[in-house]
Amino acid sequence: MTALGVRGGGDTVGRGQARLVAVPLPHRHGEAALGDRVPALVIAGHRPGPRVAILAGVRGFEVNAARLVAAAQSWISPSELTGTVVLVPVLRPGGRFAAAGRPVRATHVWHLPGDPTGSRAARDAFAVSSTLLVDSALVLTVTEADPGRVAATTVKGDLDDPRARRLMRASGAVALLPARRKLPAARPDGGAADTIHLELAIPSFDGLDIPRDGEGTEAGPPDGAAFAHATAVLGHLLREVGVWSPDGRAPPAPRPAVCRHVTAILAATGGFVQVLAGPGTSVAKGDPLARITPPLESSIVTITAPRAGLILEAPHRAGTRRGAKLFVLGRPARATRDGAPPPERGPGLLGAPRQPAPAPVAPAAPEPLCLGWVERVTLPDLGLELLAKIDTGARTSALHVTRIRTITGRGPDSPRRPMLELTIPRRGKRLRTDLVVRVRVRDFIQIKDSSGRTERRPVIETTLRLGDTQKKVRVTLTDRGDMTYPMLIGRTALGAGVVIDPGRRHLLRPKNDLARKLT
Repeated sequence: MTALGVRGGGDTVGRGQARLVAVPLPHRHGEAALGDRVPALVIAGHRPGPRVAILAGVRGFEVNAARLVAAAQSWISPSELTGTVVLVPVLRPGGRFAAAGRPVRATHVWHLPGDPTGSRAARDAFAVSSTLLVDSALVLTVTEADPGRVAATTVKGDLDDPRARRLMRASGAVALLPARRKLPAARPDGGAADTIHLELAIPSFDGLDIPRDGEGTEAGPPDGAAFAHATAVLGHLLREVGVWSPDGRAPPAPRPAVCRHVTAILAATGGFVQVLAGPGTSVAKGDPLARITPPLESSIVTITAPRAGLILEAPHRAGTRRGAKLFVLGRPARATRDGAPPPERGPGLLGAPRQPAPAPVAPAAPEPLCLGWVERVTLPDLGLELLAKIDTGARTSALHVTRIRTITGRGPDSPRRPMLELTIPRRGKRLRTDLVVRVRVRDFIQIKDSSGRTERRPVIETTLRLGDTQKKVRVTLTDRGDMTYPMLIGRTALGAGVVIDPGRRHLLRPKNDLARKLT
């Protein structure tokens, strides 16, 4: 994308210019068509280069994220750009925040790139994507922790993509995390999947502009180390992608910790909370994280770290309830080159004293998962629990369905991955009704069964739970009515670290007798 004649929101922005545009949303009429336009600032550089889109306020309550994106226009100059930067502080209809400072409903959140034939939120997301995000080399979404929580500055993305991993390592964030949801396989205009999608999670900023002595103050970006660090991370990402080249050499960014696995620490009881370790703190196994004092009781419950790691989220409220999420602990994937743990990064965001870093220990070999040749498994995405045959001789897994109906239309304009409506029989004394679900096809493959017949089967991606282990697997759909067990689990779904005992069954016991009677 060149900087000459940059298109944004239906307008053309010349090189070296910055213009405020408004993106109309579909199926709006009258005053709603004008009030629901999404405002965006398009900054075109003097030289051609990549296009970067920075978004915030996707869930409606992220005021701090919106302030960070809005403040970027003050330090991003067109003369320092090689390409185009698009700033969208609030990615909601009309650029409005949600009511009462709460997140909007999950069904109203815009998931990019959207779908022109989907729900209203999907159509709105597609309109913004096809107008502002097309041909973008980087789409960066700035988010923040839920209300009542505070988090460290982290970057989320596809850690298996070399381009995304290079950008994330140069960001200078506290930690790098895998993306929550699977990234889109193609751009909204049908082009190649060359856009890098990252999510920058920032902490809450204190010290908002509050009028004193009857005099108002001009609303601007908050001050403090947290805001400065988030701004620095944003600048490192723009430098690394090659769109921003200011005068002067950038200071070296610290190496972030890569946390592919995170653990949620829940409150053992309800009461008043005293936080002892804030986000960004490295803790060892058994270190105290918080103290909880139940109301009208003198006993104090101390919450300790179940394993060594890095604190990513912590509570910011003085009270909690039993079973609520208190901390999110990340487990760094590897240490530094000399074998030492990640370096200290200063005091935690809550001002709590930093705990000493854990001493390097030799990683213990994980215990293998022992399975019999028949196990009771769960498919939580489909709401199904059933008996499955564990067959290492089969490469792919298969699920028994009695009826497959295509929801989307057919023809040259139909999507390559249609939506299917599946009818899955449920066996059992109490559950005799069939289960009807809708899933998206991931692929079609040719399968040769044990009798030598070849069949073209649709493939879906769903979650498979084996005891305490949960993973995403690919499952083919076919009629297994002549088989004893409705599901077959192949070796690709099992992965490494699994031991099969062919002489035993049901080594994964259900948690209670009710679970045994579900199918």
